[in-house]
Amino acid sequence: MRSETKGKQLWLYLEGELSAQEATTLHKELKSISGHQEVILDFSAVESFDSSIIAVISICVEELAQRNIVLHVENITDAQEEALALMPAKHDNFGLSPEKESILFTLGESTLKKSRDVLLYIRFCARIALETFRIMFMGKRYAKGELTNQSVAIGVNAFPIIALCSVLIGLVLGFQAAAQMTEFGGIEYVANLVGVGMAREFGPLMTAIVLAGRSGSAMAAELGTMQVQEELDALRVMGLDPERYLVVPRMFAIIIMGPGLTLLSILLGIFGGMLIGVFYVDMTALFYAYRTITAVGPNDIWHGVWKSFVFSYLIGSIACYCGMQIQGGASGVGKATTKAVVMSIFMIIFADSIATGLSTVVGGWL
Repeated sequence: MRSETKGKQLWLYLEGELSAQEATTLHKELKSISGHQEVILDFSAVESFDSSIIAVISICVEELAQRNIVLHVENITDAQEEALALMPAKHDNFGLSPEKESILFTLGESTLKKSRDVLLYIRFCARIALETFRIMFMGKRYAKGELTNQSVAIGVNAFPIIALCSVLIGLVLGFQAAAQMTEFGGIEYVANLVGVGMAREFGPLMTAIVLAGRSGSAMAAELGTMQVQEELDALRVMGLDPERYLVVPRMFAIIIMGPGLTLLSILLGIFGGMLIGVFYVDMTALFYAYRTITAVGPNDIWHGVWKSFVFSYLIGSIACYCGMQIQGGASGVGKATTKAVVMSIFMIIFADSIATGLSTVVGGWL
């Protein structure tokens, strides 16, 4: 047996027929390892080995794991792999070194995985629609009071942070608009820019992002914890549908509260812009309000409101889907929550770009 150091890796090259004597030598060598992050056993020159080698590897995996050293096996035959699979105590710290895969293979595998996720998400949305239909038109039971509780948790409790962010966004828009319009002598257009910007884009977009980070993450973590603790399975055993009792009330709550919070965000953003107009560029509050009413029409308000419906649905459905599809323990809850927030924000921006493009091309009520 010979050894070779490659950076933080220690390669041990085993040769010939391995029996109890070689197993003792291998055990001493592995126990004495220090200063490496990974140990790789190369079986390319091994003709055969007995159960003593398997026992040594099984023991040393645990010992090395306590020192944060990973043990891998390289260049083994199918028969040798089947023999190592008989290890009495397999550990997460042990594994066969993965084969190098091509970029096309990795890209194709990732595409297939994402496609499966999309199909499962569409199926989940269809299930939500079915349960909503059953509640509304077939008299199916649902958790009474849950809609009110979720509306308070999702919407009412989120209002302070949304209000503060809206005023600050209005201030920022007012400052930027004033800096540009002053150069062209059109300072009265500050109100136009702030009003239209808040109504069509910043109001619904900022509200949706805050809801995704605050309420969406909470929904995913709550449902994920229920999944880990097998509470969802308990509901199914009792004949209760988790989608109807847990998901539908949350979806209704966020779809109802999202547009309402968006309208408040638009008003508070315009108020923030008014502060700049009054105290920074010497406009009167009455004149600023007049310019805002002149610039912001019903179509602008409707554009922001209907986008908030779409954003709210995306946030709620993605958060609930990620929470109910969780696998693993506490780490799985964290991963599902992160995935829910990231995917929600991405879909919000993606949907916003499509909606803005349609409104620009089509116009009218969009």
